[in-house]
This record gives sequence, C-alpha cells and structure tokens, in this order.
Amino acid sequence: MNSEFASLVRSHAQAQPGARYYFLWSSQGRYPASTGFALEPFAQPNAPPGDYNLGFLIDLHSTFQMPPKNGVMPIVKLDPGSEIAKNTVPSQSTAPKTPDPLISDPDHHKDRVDHARIRLADDLVLNTQLIGKQITLHQELGEMALMARHWRQESAQTAQSTFEALRALTKQSTEQAHAMAQVLSRHREWMFHEIEEAGRAKAEAIAAKPVDARSQFLGFVTETIGLVKSLGDGTSKGGLDALSALVGPKSEDLTAKRKELAEKERELAELREQEAKQRSDKAQRELDKEREAQQLREREQAQQSESLRRELETLREELRTQQRELAEARQIVATKPPPPSSLVDAPPTETTALVPTKKRPSRSKGKKGS
Repeated sequence: MNSEFASLVRSHAQAQPGARYYFLWSSQGRYPASTGFALEPFAQPNAPPGDYNLGFLIDLHSTFQMPPKNGVMPIVKLDPGSEIAKNTVPSQSTAPKTPDPLISDPDHHKDRVDHARIRLADDLVLNTQLIGKQITLHQELGEMALMARHWRQESAQTAQSTFEALRALTKQSTEQAHAMAQVLSRHREWMFHEIEEAGRAKAEAIAAKPVDARSQFLGFVTETIGLVKSLGDGTSKGGLDALSALVGPKSEDLTAKRKELAEKERELAELREQEAKQRSDKAQRELDKEREAQQLREREQAQQSESLRRELETLREELRTQQRELAEARQIVATKPPPPSSLVDAPPTETTALVPTKKRPSRSKGKKGS
C-alpha cells in the first residue's frame, strides 16, 4: 500500500519539473503545516485517512506552491487501513489514575465546611445592609414610573388642546374668507345692476325729451315748402308757377312772394345748419360727460375691487400662516422627547440607590396659569 501511494505521488511529480517536495491539503488543513515531505528519498506523509489535494514545492521552506498542471491540483487518497493512517491515530493511555489524597483528609473537609460557613455569614451581612437600599430604590423607581405616566397624559392633553385651538382658528379663517368672497360677488352684481339702471334711465330721458318751439316751426316751414313743390312739377320754380296760377299772373305781389320764399328758404337752410351743429355739439358734450362718468365709475370700481382683493390676500396669508403654525405644532408634538424613564429598566446599583429622590413639579398648573 505504501509503495502504491509513493508511485502515485511520483507519477504526478513527473509533470512538475523541478519538484523536490510535496504536501497534502484538504478542508481539515495542510500536512505538513508549513514545509513538505521529500520525494527522494520518499518520505511517508503523517496525515489522517481521507482524500487530499496534492501540491509540490521546489524548496523545503518555500512559501510559493508550484502551479499545477492544467490549473487543477491532483487528488490522492489515504486508506484507513494503511500504516501511514494508523501512525496518525492518537493512542490512549491505559495507566490507572492516582487518587487525590485530599479526598480522604478530615482536616481538608473541616476547612471546606468552615469556608462555606464564613461565606454564608458574609452573604447574610451583605443582604441585611442592602435590603434597605433596595427597598428605597424600588420605591423611587415606582415614583418615577408614576411621574412618567402623568407626564405622558399631560403631553397628550396639551397636544390635543393645541390641535383643537388651531383647528377652530383655521375654521374661523375659512369662514371669513368665504364670507369675503360672497361680499365681493354681491358687490360685483350690484355694480352691474347700477350700470344697467344708469343706461336705461339715460335712454328713457332721451326718449322723453320735449321738442322745443323752434324745432316745431322749422318742421312746419319744411312741410309748407314741400307742399308748394308738390303743386308744381317737383321743383321750386314749378311750385312758384303753381302759386302764381292760384294768385293770378297780374298780381303785384308775385315778385315779393318769390323773394320772400327764397329768403325763407335761405333762413331755413341756415337754421337747419345751426340746429345740426348745436345738436352735434350737445351730443358731443353729453358723450364726453358720459365717458367721464363711466371712467369715474370704472376707477371707483377698480379701487373697490383692489381693496377687496387686498383684504382677500390678507386673509389668505393669515390662513397660510395659521396652517404653517398648525404643521409646526404637529411636528413639535410628534418629535417631543419622552420623559426620562430610562432608569426604570436599569439594574439596581448602590450609586443609584444613594441618590435622593427629587419630585418634579407639576406642569399642568403652570400651563393653566399661562
């Protein structure tokens, strides 16, 4: 068996030119730990049975392994029945153990009993001294737990009251903004109604305007000239001829009548031009007055709208400020540190037992007073 293992190792060593030593490696470790076994003369490995990877070294104390052929270390096997494996099994000693002489020594037994008695007395004294401290410590821990519970309840009540106050303030601001929007809507409707009423009153005043006597006279003269023209061939000369036929060709007043009619026509044309000019000037003045009044109303409406818009912006800004305050209050409540109750879970020590108890004043009275 040993010769077969040596032949197998040497056959693998022939593929590694320059190899002088070998070692075995597995998941249990490396054999030997830092050096190697000689190939010539062949040294038997001192390793337990099992499968091993075979590696080669150039020098006994070399720290670098020779690269294996094809990049894979060959595998060899040590059988359990081989002499190499048997030599690695640890031997157990079968020599009888020597009894301890102190087991049968009466003085040793007495010393052990005295030592146990002294330790028991020391424990009793220590427990008697610490029992009062332990009671005081547990009492202080109970008081701290009660104070922490009261602090948590007070913090919850404070947060709830703050939230309710901010919610009421937000609701009030929302109602004020809604009321202001309604006021703006009613004011806009009122302005539109006033503008419509002013236009309607102006139209009625123009329709109900009385006609003066001058306009009636001009209308009468115009109708008379038209009637005279209609008696002839449709012209002024034909109308005069028809008038001459009615009065008579030998009338002495025909020439005077013609002159008077021409004069009246010229006066009528002048009066018509003056009246048209006066109407135009009057209409222009009324239009200018209406424009000025309209501009004045528009300026007043713009000023009122601007003031209302500023008030609305002020209310919106107040609402945003209140919302930010509400968010900050919620964040403060959410990130508020817990009460100092870390000593509740801490183990009792003599240092903590000797600290005097300090009762914290109630915070509810201070808040109510403020």
